[in-house]
Amino acid sequence: MTPPPQSTAPDTADDNERKARAAVYIRAYRAANAEKIKAQQAVYHAANAETRKAKHAAYRVANAEKLRAYNAAWRAANAEKVKARSAVYYVANREKLRAQRAARRAAAKLRRQGQ
Repeated sequence: MTPPPQSTAPDTADDNERKARAAVYIRAYRAANAEKIKAQQAVYHAANAETRKAKHAAYRVANAEKLRAYNAAWRAANAEKVKARSAVYYVANREKLRAQRAARRAAAKLRRQGQ
C-alpha cells in the first residue's frame, strides 16, 4: 500500500497548530499508557529482530563518518561521564585489559626485533 503524496507547500499556522495539538495528545497518551506502549514495542522488536539488525548495520556502514562525528561531539560535551564510565569499565575488566596491553607490547617488541 502506497501512502498518499505529501504536500510540498510550506506549513501554515493552522498546520503548526494542528501538529502541536497532535503532539500534546500523543505525549499524554504515551504517558498514560507507558506500560502498554512498552509491551507493544517489545513484541515488535522481538518479531522483527533480524530486520532491525540488518537495517541498523546498513545505516552504520552508510553513515560511518556522521556517526563518528556525532560520537566525538558527544564525548567532548560529556567528558566527565566518559571518564566515569571508563573508570568503572577498567575496574570491572582490569585483568582483561592488562592481558591486552601485554599482548600489544609483545607484538610491538617482535616488530622492533624484526626490523
